[in-house]
Amino acid sequence: MISSVLRAIRSNRSCSFMVSSGNIIYLNVSELLARMLLVTDLPTFMYCPLQVYARKKLGYVPTKTASMLFGTIAHELVECIVKTGGDVLRLVSAGDDVKSIHKKYVKKYSRSLSSIIVRHKLLMKQTGLALLETYKKARPILSSFALRRATRAFELVQQGANGELLWDAIRERTSSEFSLESSSLGLKGRVDQVEWCDDVPVPIEFKTSVPPKEHAWEHHQIQVVAYAMMLAEKTNGAVSRGVIHYLLHDQERYVFVNPFLQKKVRYLIAQINALLLSNVSPKGCGQCEVCSSWKK
Repeated sequence: MISSVLRAIRSNRSCSFMVSSGNIIYLNVSELLARMLLVTDLPTFMYCPLQVYARKKLGYVPTKTASMLFGTIAHELVECIVKTGGDVLRLVSAGDDVKSIHKKYVKKYSRSLSSIIVRHKLLMKQTGLALLETYKKARPILSSFALRRATRAFELVQQGANGELLWDAIRERTSSEFSLESSSLGLKGRVDQVEWCDDVPVPIEFKTSVPPKEHAWEHHQIQVVAYAMMLAEKTNGAVSRGVIHYLLHDQERYVFVNPFLQKKVRYLIAQINALLLSNVSPKGCGQCEVCSSWKK
């Protein structure tokens, strides 16, 4: 069945085929692609196919956990950092060193973190996420981003930049929460950040999980490659790499787009669509909330 879905999607032609129950299913490819999977469905499916089935077919809404909420807070913090900081640079003078500029940035971003935490206070209480511990855990993230900005600012000040010119020069060419949609893949989603390097987009995903000893986790690679494929389609150009940034360890892992990973992305899309067409619940991971509820 999966091979039938793959062939249909590749050729953009509708087809019919028999499923295990003996029923004949007519596959309208245009309708299949129109309903769009989320890019995050791919890594979720790799972890637990039952989660995707329960959400897509049964309307299951996952309960927000403490780790999920912390990830949300961390993402909002990074988005805030990327978009702000010009007011700090107006206070920078030629006499400032990296340490003093870093201190100014940390002060500003610490206030931003506090505001984000307060905004999520009620949900934090519900999930058992303590305010002070969350602040302490997230603070190294803002400190590392502040150091990068401070180092770059110091270099530019030494070259004579100041004020608004300094802010324009230091601001990365980035877009946060960049929305993407691909009709050819039948995918849509929002990449955490897109950085433009010599007019070539580089998708960046932020993760609060522990990184592997080398490279990036496979499900993270699949996610960023899917975004790279969508960006390539949107810009009508080649996107050769993406980045997984493990925030709590301040480690960036490059993921290079290759035919194997591209094929894996397409295969996962076909697998999920075949599952949703089959009306047969898949085997779960046996460890998540969905699997626990399913057993009951």
